[in-house]
Amino acid sequence: MRTIIVDDNPLILEIEKNIISKNEYLNIVGEFYNGNKFLKSLSKLKPDVVFLDIEMPEINGIEIAEKVEEFNENIQIVFLTSYEKYAMEAFKVNTINYILKPLTKEMLDVTVKRLLKYRKKSIYFTENSYKNQIITLGNFEVYGNGGKEVVKWPTIKEEELFAYFIYLRGEKVDKWKLCEMLWSNLTSEKALHNLHNTIYRLKKTLKFYGIENQIMHQQGSYSGIFGNIHCDLWELEDLMNKKFILNEPKIKNIEVILSKYKGDLYGSKDYVWAIDLKENIEKYYLNTIKALSKYYYDKNLYYKTEEYTKKFLKLNPIDEDTIELLMKTFYKFNDKLNIINIYKKLEITLKEELDIEPRKSTELLYLNLLGKL
Repeated sequence: MRTIIVDDNPLILEIEKNIISKNEYLNIVGEFYNGNKFLKSLSKLKPDVVFLDIEMPEINGIEIAEKVEEFNENIQIVFLTSYEKYAMEAFKVNTINYILKPLTKEMLDVTVKRLLKYRKKSIYFTENSYKNQIITLGNFEVYGNGGKEVVKWPTIKEEELFAYFIYLRGEKVDKWKLCEMLWSNLTSEKALHNLHNTIYRLKKTLKFYGIENQIMHQQGSYSGIFGNIHCDLWELEDLMNKKFILNEPKIKNIEVILSKYKGDLYGSKDYVWAIDLKENIEKYYLNTIKALSKYYYDKNLYYKTEEYTKKFLKLNPIDEDTIELLMKTFYKFNDKLNIINIYKKLEITLKEELDIEPRKSTELLYLNLLGKL
């Protein structure tokens, strides 16, 4: 495992290096006396594990660990410290062990066993868990048996019930709510009978396609938990729930997740219960690609700016902030023709859809850019 040691005491770091270097599973790729210098080298060195002192000048080990977790949550942290008082705070971050100095071979061996156990689970998860797939963005398709077969649903109600369990993501739902949602035209007794049958068939279908499932009934409520499967909706929701500032370490992961957005949640399936989430997802997607457009423009990466402004305008062709940014981007390319085209297209669209003209700031920018070319 690629290993880095960070300790502001050169003598102690040398002792730790001597012990760690003798372990066959650890390969030291970096050593630092300064936490900020380590963080600057993080993306280049790509460690699997970091042995980290806590009390250091400029930035302490807890703060460093938090930044490492933001960069890559799979990097494991081993704290090395002379103080017990940091233990509770230390385990709030992604900590595999908390070792009181001095480091010993015995304590290192215990730590390495934990690291190997985690690594084995991580590799298994990566290789196996994402083969089965649920696609919800732009379409609704489920792939089972290792991702090789599209699930064929025996009934439309079974498909919708599964889609709803995916939407709930493990949350409980009252059985009568399910009955009302799926069979509002039937009597309570008949609707409940249909629900029981549909649950039974759903479990059978998922098992047939090799999708782990726990559809549980407790005190009049159902919940669905599904294993060994990847879902684009869950991945996007996880991103939506995180508060982040756009920066280089996070950009790539954000772009990968956003690239999976191919259109409305569940595609052409007009599930009434999904309307609010569908609107929230589209709003989030638009806001994020708009922020990416601005980010790349400020970084002078104009081809990326063009890419994201165009994606945005496909869904919202009359957003004048984005139109202005795209015109400024074309100006950087000395592309007079595209500046004219995009402005004229805006004029036509606004006239046809709203019977208005572009705002004054957009018109002035257009004329100013043309005057410079």
